[in-house]
Amino acid sequence: MNIYRLLSTLFFALLVASSAVAKDVTPHQIVVYGQGTATAEADQAKILFNVVGLGSSLEKAFAEAREKVSKITGQLVELGLKESDFVTSRFHTGENYSKSFFSSGKDFRANLSVYVTVSDFDLLEPVIIQISQNKVQNIYQATFSVNDEAPLNQQARTKAVADAKRKAAEIARTLGIETGGVLFVEEIVSLGGEISPLPRVRMLAGDSREASKGKGIFPERISVESVVKVVFSIKTAR
Repeated sequence: MNIYRLLSTLFFALLVASSAVAKDVTPHQIVVYGQGTATAEADQAKILFNVVGLGSSLEKAFAEAREKVSKITGQLVELGLKESDFVTSRFHTGENYSKSFFSSGKDFRANLSVYVTVSDFDLLEPVIIQISQNKVQNIYQATFSVNDEAPLNQQARTKAVADAKRKAAEIARTLGIETGGVLFVEEIVSLGGEISPLPRVRMLAGDSREASKGKGIFPERISVESVVKVVFSIKTAR
């Protein structure tokens, strides 16, 4: 008797689940995903350098690091950069654990990391050389990007919408139906399996020797990808 009761309960649960799934299915709609890509040559590069200051106090260590940064940025301004091209990305202060066993004037340590944006690739090599001549702690590789991504985003988005319309038309033609107006649209991008509402930007490998114009600097091409989800209504069967 308990077995029959258990089977009846399971059957009722399956019936309710099937009914719930059916309610989620909206009839008379076509859902498509369109994808668009736009590319452009990078027009700026960013370099990160790190300096270290040492002192008998945190204040003195930080002052030394700040003085080093001020000296370097001053030299870069003389090369043609602007004050707005420098951004302090990180700073850290604390005890200098590599100090001598005996107390000295280097008991404390301050680290300052600065991003340098170079928009004129003619200056990129001189900037790197100038920074290295100051014996900084580290110089990290240049990363290329586009200063204004808005036009690229617009191009990619336009292509994605056109791709969605084309796919919807192909599906409708194959099924012998006609699409109506747009019921819903959303721009989405898959980043590592996650969904983001923002366009995806990535670097493209390629031969950019022509763009370098003999300067020895080969900027990467930047690719912006956009994906849109579009829901069309179905008008009438043909």
